[in-house]
Order: sequence, then C-alpha cells, then structure tokens
Amino acid sequence: MKEGIYEILGKRITGVIVKRAEESEPRSQLFLLFDDNTYYEMYSNSAIIGTRGCVSGDRKNVINYLQSSERIIELDCFLDETGQIVKK
Repeated sequence: MKEGIYEILGKRITGVIVKRAEESEPRSQLFLLFDDNTYYEMYSNSAIIGTRGCVSGDRKNVINYLQSSERIIELDCFLDETGQIVKK
C-alpha cells in the first residue's frame, strides 16, 4: 500500500466516483472526494465491488471480521484521540 493513503485520515468525504472500464486499464477506479477540495484514488485491474450499505461497528469489529477468513490485512491505520496517525 502506498503511503499516500494515510492522508485521508480525518478528512470528510463529500463525494464518491466509481469508474468501470471493459477494455482499458485500470478496469476499476474509486475516487473519494473530500471537503478540502482534494481527492484520493484507488484502482484495480479487477472489479471493485461495494457492499449494500454501511454496517454498524468499529475498527475492532472489522479486524475480527477479517480474522474469521483467510484474508491478509494490507493496511490498518487510524487517528488516535489526539489526531495522530497510528499504524498497526
């Protein structure tokens, strides 16, 4: 995972744009738009698929959910109570 992803912590998402292409790369792109007039792009050469909606839970719930499968957690970071980035 590239270091730039840490820059999205603490930002407020104001929009989401998803692009899917059949014949060009990257096949899928996801753009998160923020209220400070910046955006962050994630992309893949396979499909990015969203879930049906938000799920109640916090970081601990997500980690427990991932450990119930054989997925590798590539990135785990969050802002602590002082606003500092914590990388796990």
